[in-house]
Amino acid sequence: MKLSKNDMVNYGAILVIVVSLASIGMQLTGFATVQDTGIVNVTIDSAAAINFTIAFIDFGNGTVDAGPAGATLDTEGTVTDGNWDTVSANLTLENIGNENVSLNFSSDEDADTYLGGTNPTFKYKVTADESGACVDNTASSYIDMNTTSTEVCTTFPFADAMDQISIDIELYIPSDSFTGEQTATITATGTYGV
Repeated sequence: MKLSKNDMVNYGAILVIVVSLASIGMQLTGFATVQDTGIVNVTIDSAAAINFTIAFIDFGNGTVDAGPAGATLDTEGTVTDGNWDTVSANLTLENIGNENVSLNFSSDEDADTYLGGTNPTFKYKVTADESGACVDNTASSYIDMNTTSTEVCTTFPFADAMDQISIDIELYIPSDSFTGEQTATITATGTYGV
């Protein structure tokens, strides 16, 4: 198909108009910048968790020396009037959760049912391994172990710099105590949100 000179001028004029309109439209609107937001959501549950990182003490075999009414042993390296192994290790408890807890201790045995004999003792004390680890420590010196739950720390924090305590044990074993292996289980209970 052959275009006439008139057709070419018409098509050229249409092309100029289209280009001009496109150019004018771009100049009028300019470039736009838009902004939007997104949301990231996560829910972290509260978790109260405590763990005995050292959970076993073994004084080994021994007897009360001849003559004394009983022997005293503790986890601070003391053996008096007996021949048990010297123990310099204690129970260690750590708050591994993400909540501060109040901390209670109890045992399945008291001194009479654990050791027997005349005036036995089964005691414990708590030492903060890290500053602030046991707020209002009620067992900073040796106290009797009970079968009923006893609050030891009003706050046992979860923060890594203050979440570990040691529990030392002291026994007085009378010369007329039970014989054979004696075992007591200590339960630590952490409570939060009360």
